[in-house]
Amino acid sequence: SVSTGTLTSYVATGQMHNLRVQGENTNGTFWTYKINIPTGTYTIQVLGVKEFNQGIIDISIGGTLMATIDQYAAATANNFLWTDTGNVVSTGGVLDMDFKVNGKNASSSDLYTQTIWINIWRTS
Repeated sequence: SVSTGTLTSYVATGQMHNLRVQGENTNGTFWTYKINIPTGTYTIQVLGVKEFNQGIIDISIGGTLMATIDQYAAATANNFLWTDTGNVVSTGGVLDMDFKVNGKNASSSDLYTQTIWINIWRTS
């Protein structure tokens, strides 16, 4: 993966697999996964954490914005599952799947992001 910042893994009891991967709290920080994906329509799921100090993540595939996740919540919500459907990949191949910090909820105190796992599957 390619990144403009640091990803940190740590033990988090109460979280699935007792694990969290936290991104830097800097707007514009991103990390990239290379995925081999055919054309089609996809559902994207991200398991993570909603907390008082979380930012907003934009998820892109091949440079096309697919989903935006606001990870802010006033009270901690471990094992929070975001699901976004109807994401169209029009050109298949080995593409970058980017996760980029893009600001924060007005009520959030910071720009942290926390992800446990990512799941993507073709629906048509």
